[in-house]
Amino acid sequence: PAETTFTVSLDLSDYKVGDVIAIYALARTDQREYTGENRPQSSFVNTRTNPDWSHSNKGMAGSSSAVQGRLDWFSVPVTITIGAQPGFFQSKQPIETSLRVS
Repeated sequence: PAETTFTVSLDLSDYKVGDVIAIYALARTDQREYTGENRPQSSFVNTRTNPDWSHSNKGMAGSSSAVQGRLDWFSVPVTITIGAQPGFFQSKQPIETSLRVS
């Protein structure tokens, strides 16, 4: 399946060497209007579209889980540490230091 990509250019000129910045992407999905018979039935759609929806489940051995619907979904942050301006012989490529959970 095709992935959705997001691109942005940021002006970081106001930051100083050593500053650390966390960048998040925010998504609001499935924003068509669900009314009457067109209301979502699945927990998957309700989770992504209905902040008033919730579901809890008591599992085996006393374990439980709960899901709360919401509209806004945030990405894992990308962390940027502002470094010194590169010199003539230094690389001009940014160095990715973020840790991703997979």
